[in-house]
Amino acid sequence: METTAFTKYHPLVNFIFFIAAIVLTVVIFHPVALAISLVMSVLLAVRFDGRKAIKYFFAFPFVIMLLAMIINPLFVHKGLTVFFYIGESPVTVEALVYGVCTAMMIGAVIMWSYCYSRIMTSDRFMAVFGRIAPSTSLVFSMILRFLPRAKRQAGKISQAQDLLAGNGETADADPAGKGSAASAEKTGSKKSGVRKGIRVTSILTTWALENSIETADSMRARGYGLPGRTNYRKYRYTAADFVAAVIMIGIAVLALAAKATGGWEFFCYPEIVMKTGSGMITGSILMALLYAVPLIIEITEDIRWKRSVSRI
Repeated sequence: METTAFTKYHPLVNFIFFIAAIVLTVVIFHPVALAISLVMSVLLAVRFDGRKAIKYFFAFPFVIMLLAMIINPLFVHKGLTVFFYIGESPVTVEALVYGVCTAMMIGAVIMWSYCYSRIMTSDRFMAVFGRIAPSTSLVFSMILRFLPRAKRQAGKISQAQDLLAGNGETADADPAGKGSAASAEKTGSKKSGVRKGIRVTSILTTWALENSIETADSMRARGYGLPGRTNYRKYRYTAADFVAAVIMIGIAVLALAAKATGGWEFFCYPEIVMKTGSGMITGSILMALLYAVPLIIEITEDIRWKRSVSRI
């Protein structure tokens, strides 16, 4: 992971930000709040990974969002305003709006999780929870690290199996005719694919078990979890970290307080009710400010860098 301005802060500050962002996204179910969360999460992901983040968004979260928007009005028929009928089943405006809000929530949570995985690497996560819960933090860190490694390892195993099998197995042709030969070849190809999948899964499972045992032995040999043990990288909690954490927690609390006082009042069923006023406006500004904290830090660092370069 490349060092960014936001990663220069203590891992605890990074963790607090992402937890606050995800909690607010899930708790405040309001179209304005969800739209702000989705847009800001995508912008932050693009800031970190550029085109790679855009490709990821349209390849995975966007597809899930479309499914949520389509499935909810097709299976939920609550609501007073009928938009149109599919056979005898009504599609209501309320169900459509609820599906859109659910889609934005899912997309925002996925993109915040994407940014989280970009910033909170295994060593940063263990720096936060290593002393509080060493075993749990190690297992969680291993799980997060295992998923991308398992994907890469599966690709390597699949390529090795193709090479060993001479770039794939072929079925014997049937001399009875071209049609039966093609059918036999297709059947043999399917069986070959199933056998290859079983072999890859078996080898990958063995690799995962051996890797976990080696990791556990290595961590035990290094004295992981013992009192007084230090981290590979020492993170210092500075005054800037304290100020950033207090600001983020304060903004999150104020946004939740706006919800508790009715500033984020929104209902879809049986009819759409959305309260607008100073509470919603204040809450929207607070949420946008909270979500923009990493971007503000990154942009400020860019401005400082350009000024320092111009003075040379």
